[in-house]
Amino acid sequence: MQNQNSPVCKVCKQTVGDILYGRFGYYFKCAACANTTSVKFECLPGHKPWLRKDGTSFHRECAECGTSTLFHRNG
Repeated sequence: MQNQNSPVCKVCKQTVGDILYGRFGYYFKCAACANTTSVKFECLPGHKPWLRKDGTSFHRECAECGTSTLFHRNG
């Protein structure tokens, strides 16, 4: 399960970088090592959380929980 508060590089575990959109959806590009990590969320069983973009801010949304939390802000 990926950290729910901010994106984390799967290689070097850093949290500095940008969220970008590509062929397979949103991903995190690490500024420290330039590797990419897919952005996927888990929630309670039966819930389908997703990532919502608002300018340079990205929010983790879950309609079933009724939550919207800031996940990351691109620099």
